[in-house]
Amino acid sequence: DEPAAANTRTNEQQRAWTKAARPLNPHQHLKILYVDSHIIAIDKPSGVLSVPGPRRNPSVAGLVYEYFGNDEEDVDKMIVHRLDMDTSGVLVFARDEGVLRVLHDAFRSKSLRGSSGGGTSE
Repeated sequence: DEPAAANTRTNEQQRAWTKAARPLNPHQHLKILYVDSHIIAIDKPSGVLSVPGPRRNPSVAGLVYEYFGNDEEDVDKMIVHRLDMDTSGVLVFARDEGVLRVLHDAFRSKSLRGSSGGGTSE
């Protein structure tokens, strides 16, 4: 039944948009693992956005930017990688554009591994 399936998809989309638009509590959603002058690593909980996206919804990237800022004064210039909304795990943010470029290149070349291996490969 096509109309019922379309209605179900619409309801699921609405629930996802509502969930994504919820305000975040820094005490609950911002768990700092590591900070230095180059990077910030956090433990992202499940159920929150990694990045604001086109709707500029609340995200852990927004919380990191709010608390730490970056040299470019732009939350989008901090994001090294993303995790899906319902995925928990470590997120890394760059504090300047040079570090962001290096980390993006490392992720692309797979010299950094995700949660399956951790750390760096040689």
